[in-house]
Amino acid sequence: ARTDMMDKEMEDLPYYKIFPKYLGSVPPGSPIEVHNVTCFHNVKLTTEKESETEILLTIEHTEADSFLCHRSFVISIGSHSQIVELFGNGKRSLKLATDGSPEQDWDVMERGPRGFVHMMSPEDLIYNIGATLALFQAELTPDITALAENMNREFLKAYVNIDMPPRENAPEVMEIPEEMIKNGDTINILRLNGLSPLIGWAMGAATGHTVVALWRANRLYMCESTTVNADWPTNGIQCNPYSTWIEQAKNADYHCVLAPIRQELSDQLDMEKAWRYVDQHVGLDYGYEVVLMGWLDTVRDNLPCIRFRDMPPMCLEPEHFEMLFTYVQRISYAAARVFVPAVQQRAGVPFNTTLTQAYYQAALKGIQPTEIYSIPEQTGWLYETTRDGHPVIGESMVCNDFVCNVWKQGGMFNGTDVNCAESSVNDNYKLDIYEDPELRPDMCKDADPENPTCQLLGPYSLRLDSQPGVLPRYNYVPISDQMFSHCPSMAPDYIAPHEC
Repeated sequence: ARTDMMDKEMEDLPYYKIFPKYLGSVPPGSPIEVHNVTCFHNVKLTTEKESETEILLTIEHTEADSFLCHRSFVISIGSHSQIVELFGNGKRSLKLATDGSPEQDWDVMERGPRGFVHMMSPEDLIYNIGATLALFQAELTPDITALAENMNREFLKAYVNIDMPPRENAPEVMEIPEEMIKNGDTINILRLNGLSPLIGWAMGAATGHTVVALWRANRLYMCESTTVNADWPTNGIQCNPYSTWIEQAKNADYHCVLAPIRQELSDQLDMEKAWRYVDQHVGLDYGYEVVLMGWLDTVRDNLPCIRFRDMPPMCLEPEHFEMLFTYVQRISYAAARVFVPAVQQRAGVPFNTTLTQAYYQAALKGIQPTEIYSIPEQTGWLYETTRDGHPVIGESMVCNDFVCNVWKQGGMFNGTDVNCAESSVNDNYKLDIYEDPELRPDMCKDADPENPTCQLLGPYSLRLDSQPGVLPRYNYVPISDQMFSHCPSMAPDYIAPHEC
């Protein structure tokens, strides 16, 4: 049931209010001074060169509201990150060193350390981290608790303007005849597991996953690129019979809508070519290496902002990715896969280099660290991945990329130069390729009269057409060359050019 949780606004909620504000980069001899960003009304950062490989960074914090003013600063260079706790008025200095390599000398001496500050107290920060992690309860368990469902719905309503009211008298599974599902139709999915709503917020999407329907030997299959986890038993690119898939989807607490493509587009698909493409890629690991690249089309206009009740808004910035992933790469290869290989690819360096080495090599070519991720991903780029658990060099595809490529290889785009690697989850369902909603089965109209698609699963309403952002949201973008490559997606309106 709906609760009062659904009526809260972003300003009153703790979710994702965990990232520090970027203050600036501080190379030797170029101090920065910021005002009124925390309970310290004046903060000055300076660096002095102490030797060829060492600098001294000083943080001076003055005009504190009181001696109880306490904030956490983050100082980051490619090889080191440090949290500095500061109280009241005062000054703190710390030494930072390079190992004498060209990339570290460039990073520390030329670019300078990057300074960040958490805008709230450490106590509030800890609470916000706990609340944000609670959104992801279902990533660890196959079942989603009612509390986690409501927290994720609350997040979607306040942050993305997606309202998911309960469906009244809807069946647990909409059992439409399989023969009504055509080659090339998609099922679009949202799971209230923290991750799908996060994708929705970042991209302006109502869903977080998509699969494509393909018939073979009189049997209907659902093909997808996905991950093995608590709710799904099989990893990577795979095809499952529809009857198996829908049962697993029900057990995983999916919300699903069927988005059927127009009959003439389905009829023109070359199924031999489509299946050849699928068979060539079945077993490849999920596209962790490119998972952020379909979203990050621009330097700043895809990055979400957080609104506070008692302080200025704060946006995610390009410098956050470098700060986070230079640290992550030092502690977890698996976690670093979602960003580091894509930067290495764009910098033209081996996959065993550090992120700082990749940034340095890119800088030598005139590409700045803050802009490298906005270089469009290209279909056919190869990464270190696995196939059926064994290391291979192969393509890396997330769900929407895979579905788009199945369409493309089947000939649906008629030779248009569509770069599927740059698509995001909602790019696919915005395409002007879908059937007239009036043609959906009567049972779907009866259960969800206002929904232009047929909702197959889920106790809450899932719609592709009305939210988030401005209308239209579904079935309107004409197919064109390189259509996905430079598309902004900034909340809350997610306004983008018509070709996006």
